[in-house]
Order: sequence, then C-alpha cells, then structure tokens
Amino acid sequence: MRPKTLALISTVVVLGGVVGAVAVSSGSDTQPAPGNKASKGFKPKDIKGKWTGTWTNNTFGSTGDILANITVKGRKFTPLVDFSGNVLGCPDPPSDTVTLKPGKGNNKWSRKGFKIVTPSQAFGTDFQLTYKRKGNKVTASGTSPCEPSIKFTLTGILTKVGFDATVDITSSPHSTATLTASKD
Repeated sequence: MRPKTLALISTVVVLGGVVGAVAVSSGSDTQPAPGNKASKGFKPKDIKGKWTGTWTNNTFGSTGDILANITVKGRKFTPLVDFSGNVLGCPDPPSDTVTLKPGKGNNKWSRKGFKIVTPSQAFGTDFQLTYKRKGNKVTASGTSPCEPSIKFTLTGILTKVGFDATVDITSSPHSTATLTASKD
C-alpha cells in the first residue's frame, strides 16, 4: 500500500499559501500576529515574502518540503505554494497559485482575513482554505486528486512569521500530518 500523505499553505496557501491547525507558532514571535490589535486587521503585506517549511505524515513517516512565495501588487496578493513529495497518495504535485482581491467571498481578502476556493492540483477540485485574523486561525479541506476516497481537513495558526498546522486525513488507515513553515 502506498503511504497516503498530506502537505499543504498557505495559500499556506501558506498559504498562501497555501497555502494551510492547532499548533502555535514559536514563542519567539516578536512581531504582532496579523490579527492582533497592533496590526488593526489583516493586510496582505503582513505575510508577503518567501516562506519555507516541512510537512510530516505522522502515521507513515513520509515527509516533504513546503515552499511559498506571497507577492503583493497594489491591493491584490498572490500566494504561490509548492509541496514536495507524495502528497495525499499522489506523486509530487506542481505548484498552485491564486490571486486574491479585496472584498467578501471566495478568493477575496478583507481586514477580517481571506478565503480561497479554487481547484488545486495538490489538494483537489474542492480545495478550500480560510484565514480568520481573529485568533490567526486557518482551516482547509479538500480531496486527493488521484485517490478520491482520501479527504483531509486542516486546522492551523498563521502569524506574520510562522505557520503551524495539523491535518486529519481520511484514508485507510486513518492518518495525521503536521506542517510548519516560517518566513525567510
């Protein structure tokens, strides 16, 4: 049986992306989080830049890298996220990207956060990721593009300098994964 693994962002999306808890970013975080009072709401420039990290499937022991680059042009921001390795049981997927504009709804951002709803080559045609500045919470869900029986949910924390998340993967056997990334 092939290991079924997950890697996301932030749109972290680390995002961005993606791309991607509830592990909390390191205690050495000296910059205000995107959602605290000092920052007066989410601003794309808060997470702009290059991010690097890793993901680990806690059940199967497989790992991979997370690379993200979040660019801001005017009032739009674009997270480009790439996960390496065997993601959700599929071969190494290509990077994913989406541009978010100010406003409410899908693929929009506001001072309250942002929401990404877009097909993903790594996380399926039903991929969704939401960031809420109140509490710096990230949630995401999707389906494996090559193994439709595998679904995942992600919960995480995103700050100006870090992203940490846990992932619940519906597979046989059930598995979990952790993701961590930081701004370079």
